[in-house]
Amino acid sequence: TNNIYPCIDVQVKDFTNHSEIFKLFKNENFRKTNIINVSNDRVFKIGICPHHFAKNKKYHNPYSLYAPVAMILTNWGCPFRCSFCAARNLQGEDGKYKHRDTIEVLEEIKYALSLGFKEIYFRDFTFAIPRTEKLLDLIIDSKLNFKWSCATRVDVVNEKILIKMKKAGCYLIFYGVDGAEQNILNSINKDLRIEEVEKKVKLTKKIGIETLCSFIVGFKDENQLRTKKFIDKVNPDYLAVSILSATYGSNLRSQDNLWEQNILENNINDSTYSDNDDLVNFRNSLEKSFYLKPRRIISYFLLSMKGPRRFSIFMKSGFGLIQKWLISPLLKTKKVIGKNRIDA
Repeated sequence: TNNIYPCIDVQVKDFTNHSEIFKLFKNENFRKTNIINVSNDRVFKIGICPHHFAKNKKYHNPYSLYAPVAMILTNWGCPFRCSFCAARNLQGEDGKYKHRDTIEVLEEIKYALSLGFKEIYFRDFTFAIPRTEKLLDLIIDSKLNFKWSCATRVDVVNEKILIKMKKAGCYLIFYGVDGAEQNILNSINKDLRIEEVEKKVKLTKKIGIETLCSFIVGFKDENQLRTKKFIDKVNPDYLAVSILSATYGSNLRSQDNLWEQNILENNINDSTYSDNDDLVNFRNSLEKSFYLKPRRIISYFLLSMKGPRRFSIFMKSGFGLIQKWLISPLLKTKKVIGKNRIDA
């Protein structure tokens, strides 16, 4: 409330509630305790993002073909119920997600391209869910020439949609796998069959789309050897590994058995750094084992030829990984030294 946080003028629970937010700019019914509540509309418009503010920046992903990259939203929220993620809870208790008006998305794409952007990242929590096919058809029919990537799940794509995504310019898909064992996927309500991961990653690569798979380590009863073997078996083009954290808004954070899930107090909201040495070392060992294979380094050299900026982006990404592998132990050492000084 305003009594607790007097610096807050308004609480926005749903940024897709465009009409109510617009009233703030017109000072209509504005109060210090004003709240923008969740809208019941399942199709939303938010206007065209002013991408001209970012066109001279060097925003890109670690795998990007070009820089800068424009980020565009096609939906909001998520229909899935993964316990470690807050996306489902962004749209209220019913967990329903919203679709952005497809024509507005297309117009924003055209606007970004007119500014000189050659790559777009569709910043949805889960791309390729219903209505996406209509957008892909519009992109193909409009003969728009750009490259793009997105994040989604292996169980919402099939051969037909993947072929259409490729034709529309998709060059990479970020698959959120998260768990490497079926019992772990079940425990976090991932609603995903483990055998489907390898199948869809292989299909995606066969169609000519690069793959990035993300995994989370630190789950209760996790078998680290099986996790490593599964990653090697799936064999994506890129790997992202995070340490389990209970983020704000996630169901995991509110569970009574939170601390039984091996989630330490000091990595409640930080999936990059943790005071759990074993998890940090395991995360680093997975990344090193994956990225430092000679055949993979050679493949990255070949992949770097796909875009004019990609070689330099790959180099920066590689140095970033090495820096993380070196800094994580140093930060831990620094904390221990500081603690010992206090204890002394």
